[in-house]
Amino acid sequence: MRNIFKVMMTVLVCASFVGCKIKDIPEVSIEQPQYIVASEASELIIEVNSTGIDDVDINYVQDYYEWEVDPSTGDLYPAEGWISVERIINNYEPKTRALPQSYSGVCLKIAPNTSGIERQAVVCVRSFTRKAYTKIIQPSSPVADKE
Repeated sequence: MRNIFKVMMTVLVCASFVGCKIKDIPEVSIEQPQYIVASEASELIIEVNSTGIDDVDINYVQDYYEWEVDPSTGDLYPAEGWISVERIINNYEPKTRALPQSYSGVCLKIAPNTSGIERQAVVCVRSFTRKAYTKIIQPSSPVADKE
């Protein structure tokens, strides 16, 4: 009888541990769906809640910000965009999960807009297999509009 009781207790304890298994689910979210920045050069910190930032990608809405054309040969060269990632700010606050949630930030350096037109870009932040997006809108400089 004691052996059966021990076996039953062992099975019960093992079953309770299996039911409490912590699932590792990657998550990433950005606090705001879009940011409107000044036409002057600036720095922007995007607040991110994630299981760790793995990558940041910037996609320009206008294709002409991605390539520069050599006028003499017509060859295309990758352009240095008007937004660059300065750093990823990690400020982990470990939770009870194996993939801790963290409040992080992506610091972007934004060039002044003297093009005379509004510029837009989409920033993609990736954490493992999850992605979150936000749009950056930069109006043209009033000085550029007057010229």
